[in-house]
Amino acid sequence: GVVTEVCIRVHVVQPCRAGVVCHFPRIKNAAEAVVTMLKMSRSTLVRCELLNAKMIECTNKEYKTSLPYAPTLFLEFQSNYFKGIQSEWREIKKTFEKFGAEGSRYSEDAKEFESLWSARRGCYFSTMKYRKNLQQQPKLDKNYITDVCVPVSNLAECISETENDFGSIGF
Repeated sequence: GVVTEVCIRVHVVQPCRAGVVCHFPRIKNAAEAVVTMLKMSRSTLVRCELLNAKMIECTNKEYKTSLPYAPTLFLEFQSNYFKGIQSEWREIKKTFEKFGAEGSRYSEDAKEFESLWSARRGCYFSTMKYRKNLQQQPKLDKNYITDVCVPVSNLAECISETENDFGSIGF
């Protein structure tokens, strides 16, 4: 094919970065916490990603991490000052605790931050390797990735029902 147009987006890299890993008893609790967090004033939060317990299990095996087998949120904050990140995280943490957050780990250390997020970034391949080993297949599964668009008010229910659907068919 011929490329006829390219769109480039430039973003300033903030000097201060911090990461959080936060565990919940159920995936619906984590999703409800995110929906509530989205309604809050946020200026330093740049990324929020959710992994279910099975994904954590796969990631732990592949990356030799020791995260609890529980639905887990990964958060990334960026700012010019750590003080703003810390303040925002304290407010978000209070919200998460209302939804049963069972523990969190906050880090401003660049090496620890990268370690946490490298495990998260590799979870796709971790899952493929896990399924291959589980089924003793000679090759990796085919995976299909898609997006879903739902109103934010239905997000927690959609995630919880999808988790239940996959569980009912053996995944």
